[in-house]
Amino acid sequence: MNKEYKVATIIDRYSVAINIAKDEIESLGVGKGDVAKIVQKKVEIKDPETQNILGTYTIYKESLEISDIQDNFIIATNYGYKDGNPLTFALTNSKKKIALNVDKLSPIDTEKDRQIKVGDIVDFFN
Repeated sequence: MNKEYKVATIIDRYSVAINIAKDEIESLGVGKGDVAKIVQKKVEIKDPETQNILGTYTIYKESLEISDIQDNFIIATNYGYKDGNPLTFALTNSKKKIALNVDKLSPIDTEKDRQIKVGDIVDFFN
């Protein structure tokens, strides 16, 4: 099992400290400017016929940019774009979701627990 990294401290309204050491972040192939996503929840996806678990889908609270790397922690900052890439934000800013026509609606509640807290799990992407 991979080690879970978590929000260690809320620095201010824009930044959090995450409990990952410099050597660990380097071994993940992630660095300054890459993305740290704060996990909201992980949802198991099941086959409706067999009930076998097909996999896990992760819902994220926020995507932050790694802005500083220290020996025993990193700082991740919210710059206002969702995937850590300002160009993507500019290009996708006008997209909007359109509701599906579904037989039975049993949505996963993604609006609850959107507040970032100390102890939240963090995933990294480059």
